Amino acid sequence: SEVTKPATCEAKGETTYTATFANPAFAKQTKTVETIEATGHAWGEPTYTWLDDNSTVTATRVCKNDPEHVETETVNTTSEVTTEATCETKGKTTYTAEFENEAFATQTKEVENVDALGHDWGEPVWEWEDDYSAATATFTCERDHDHVKVKVAEITPSQTDSKLIYTATVIFEGQSYTNVKEVARKYTVTFVDEDGETILKEATLYDYGTPAASIKKPDDPSKEATAQYTYEFDGWDPEIADVTGNATYTATYSSTVNKYTITWMNGETVLETDENVPYDEMPHYDGDTPEKEGDDQYSYVFAGWNPIPVKVTGNATYFATFTPETNKYTVTFVDEDGTVLKDAVAYEYGTPAASIEKPDDPTKEATAQYTYSFVGWQLEGSDHFLTEDDTVTGPATYVATYSSTVNQYTVTFVDDDGTVLKDAVAYDYGTPAASIEKPDDPTKEATAQYTYTFDGWDPVIKEVVENVTYTATYSSILNKYTITFKNEDGTVLKQSDYDYGTPADDIVRPDDPTKPADTGKSYQFTGWLLEGSDPEHFLAEGDTVTGPVTYTAQFKLRNCLNIHRDAAAEQDFLYVIKGKGNSNVNTQVVLRKGEKDVYVVGLPDGDYTVTEVATWSWRVTPVNRMLTATFSADANRVTVTFGASSALTKWLNAFASVVNVITGTNG
Repeated sequence: SEVTKPATCEAKGETTYTATFANPAFAKQTKTVETIEATGHAWGEPTYTWLDDNSTVTATRVCKNDPEHVETETVNTTSEVTTEATCETKGKTTYTAEFENEAFATQTKEVENVDALGHDWGEPVWEWEDDYSAATATFTCERDHDHVKVKVAEITPSQTDSKLIYTATVIFEGQSYTNVKEVARKYTVTFVDEDGETILKEATLYDYGTPAASIKKPDDPSKEATAQYTYEFDGWDPEIADVTGNATYTATYSSTVNKYTITWMNGETVLETDENVPYDEMPHYDGDTPEKEGDDQYSYVFAGWNPIPVKVTGNATYFATFTPETNKYTVTFVDEDGTVLKDAVAYEYGTPAASIEKPDDPTKEATAQYTYSFVGWQLEGSDHFLTEDDTVTGPATYVATYSSTVNQYTVTFVDDDGTVLKDAVAYDYGTPAASIEKPDDPTKEATAQYTYTFDGWDPVIKEVVENVTYTATYSSILNKYTITFKNEDGTVLKQSDYDYGTPADDIVRPDDPTKPADTGKSYQFTGWLLEGSDPEHFLAEGDTVTGPVTYTAQFKLRNCLNIHRDAAAEQDFLYVIKGKGNSNVNTQVVLRKGEKDVYVVGLPDGDYTVTEVATWSWRVTPVNRMLTATFSADANRVTVTFGASSALTKWLNAFASVVNVITGTNG
């Protein structure tokens, strides 16, 4: 294949295909096909061409692939004045071109093509100098008031008898403008004092014909009086008239003989005033003789007038004069309580302190609160103390003055047994109780009888006024103790609390306990033994509660008589036990058949006989028919032994009861 026609912007390209056969019988074949798509336009940037009068705009764009491919569009513009013309500057018009082809952008163009309007000058405004020597004409544009032109005028003066005429002329924009001022002629008017030299009012210009009433005069002048005369303004010479030319007016005066006031003074007090005393007359004082109050240093006597009176030449004041006499004053020294320590002594004013006789330095007795030291002599009614620089300036009483030092007292805290709990501390008199440092609350060891609680200090702590010792006080609570009653085996029988000191009779005991008997043994309760006591102590009358204690039940073996046979009894045997001496014991006991022993318990200490009753025995010959037994504190178990029978010929066939009638302290 071969591209035989390239594609363009608008037309497709062609490709030619060729088929060549090996067999000569077949002819070569070719075929041309539009296989290449058109490339399309590649437009360049548009250009815009304005007509010289800006009425039309032509837009053009050229294809970059083929310059012969061109698009154009010509449109009419619209216009609008966007900047108005002024007096001096042109206005501007903006032209706008809009295209149908969207490829072309709207075009605008601003052109300065509106002619300036030029100025529209109004009538001139004239301004003159105050003396009319110069003038200006100001022209303002009616279109723009910021446009102003000022022209300096040419002044042409002229005059008549009564007027001055000034003509101002300017040439502006080829046109002549004039302005005329007419001013009345002016003349000077001057006012002077009678000496003709002192100017009372400087020369003033007035228009010709100004009436006399309109002329400004100075304030009425005055002429300084002499000692002899007083002057009064009397008018102007010549009399003031209408202005017709330059004029000078002179002040005139009338005179009066002077009269004067003579004043008689005592210090600042007016004693007498003599008015209207004519010049050159001799003055006279007609009042009482002047007096002057004395001061601290002096008393005064009238001595005359100052200055010495002379003939009147003006107002005069005469002052009374006095001769001084030095005063004397008493000086007294008293104690703080008013007691005179040194009688009053008179001293001249100004006497130095060193020349004043003082008493010996006094003393002041101390109080509980203060100790006093003499400080010095204080002037009564003031805070001033007598010093070496002082002098006598009046009657004075000096009072002895003392400084005070607060006394200190010791405060000690002790226990109720006198043991110091806090060492003595010194405090100022009057120190409040709350400021006294107390020790920590003390404690008191409990006794068997009491438990103690700190109850405060005796005496009650108060402000410090003397040496004081505070003693700890305690409240006591009577102790209670537990009293325990136990049996011999440790079993608690009764447990109660009692106040210390409770007597034994008030202690409630349990019922007397018992101890079980065993073979051949029987026990008797003997009392309550204080546990741990050495020597042993039994609860008894006279005892009191002094602490927790335990009482244990105590027992002893009862006296026991053992009647013994060598061999088991072949029958029941009857034995009679009798006490000897004062004993009233008489009892019987049966030894049962088959038994070897029988026991009798509770026999009191002492001697006894034990007899086998023969009538109960079938023995032919009884063995050991009567035996003796003895009981004591060291022997509470006794055995008596009877031998066995040699023959048995008769048997008891009945049982006889034994009645125990034993009595006694042990049994």
